Amino acid sequence: MQPRLDRDTLSSPAARRMALLLPLLAAACGDSVPRDIQPSYWWRNISGAYLDERQPPPGMDAPYPNLATVPARPVPPDAATRAAVTAALAGDREFARTDPATRPAGPPGLPAAPADGAAPPPPPRLAAAPAIRFDAPPAAAPAATVPDAAPSRPGASAPAAIPGPPPAPLPEFLGLPPAPTQDLLAPRPQ
Repeated sequence: MQPRLDRDTLSSPAARRMALLLPLLAAACGDSVPRDIQPSYWWRNISGAYLDERQPPPGMDAPYPNLATVPARPVPPDAATRAAVTAALAGDREFARTDPATRPAGPPGLPAAPADGAAPPPPPRLAAAPAIRFDAPPAAAPAATVPDAAPSRPGASAPAAIPGPPPAPLPEFLGLPPAPTQDLLAPRPQ
């Protein structure tokens, strides 16, 4: 038998609260509300529906692995090789347990480590560069040329002139640039 809804049941305080919460819950399902407070998001997490969008794991469509393809067990080394490896490991362990101040330069077989507090190597020396003059260049000197000599072979030309160093910049290039002209300035408000 179903309960009958009458006017007293609908006017109860609990029914009024539910009537107020129903629009809020419907609005919370919209896209403008953060995901963490959407009831639909909660339901998807509780019911497991979020797993429907997940990609299948890799290899699901691959056949079952064949255990006959596993390689055979490797052959163990002989007793002398195992004893040598064991002795080397024991020596390394004893070296690590010694006090660093009383240790030898390094474990056997490794290059010697630099002493504690050793400085890094000095930087490489660079070749000296000629000084750059910023004064006006002297009177233009003609470029050095090789003395005229007759070509030793027929059809060969005389060697070209050897260029000198480039001229020093003129003093007006070392100062401030000139002020911009009036046509480059922004127009003044009138």
